[in-house]
Amino acid sequence: DGVGLARKLKLGTQEAHKAAETVHFVHEFIKGKVPREVYAQMVVNFFYVYEALEEALDRCADHPMVDPLHFPDELCRAEALARDAEFFCGAAWRDTTAPSAVTKEYVERVRRVSEDAPELLVPHAYTRYLGDLSGGQVLKRAAVR
Repeated sequence: DGVGLARKLKLGTQEAHKAAETVHFVHEFIKGKVPREVYAQMVVNFFYVYEALEEALDRCADHPMVDPLHFPDELCRAEALARDAEFFCGAAWRDTTAPSAVTKEYVERVRRVSEDAPELLVPHAYTRYLGDLSGGQVLKRAAVR
C-alpha cells in the first residue's frame, strides 16, 4: 500500500503520543518540580521495563518479524538504566528498591506477549524506544537542571 511500517506506527500512535505529552508528571518534570525520590523510582521502573523488553526481544530474535528489527547492541537501555538506578539509589538499589505494582504488571504482560505473540513486540519496541529516546532528549535537558 506504499505506507511503510514507521509511518503507520507514527500515524497509529499520534493520539497516544499527544496524551503522553500532556501528562501532569511531564509538565512538572520539565519545570524541575519532580522530587528526586520520585525520579529515582521512575528510573528503577524503567530499568525493569527495559530489562523485560530486551530479554523478550533476545528470546524472540529468531522470529521472522523480530529478527530484522533486533538491534540489541544499538538499542540496549537496561544497562544504562541500572547505572542510573545505582547513582540515584545506591549500590544496593536492587535490594532496597522494587518496581511499582503497575510496572510489575507491565513486565508480566511483555513476558506473556513474547510467549504468545512475539510479533507484537515489534511495534511495542518501536514505540518504547522511539518515544523514550526522542522524548528523552527533551526530558534530559530538564533533568540536567
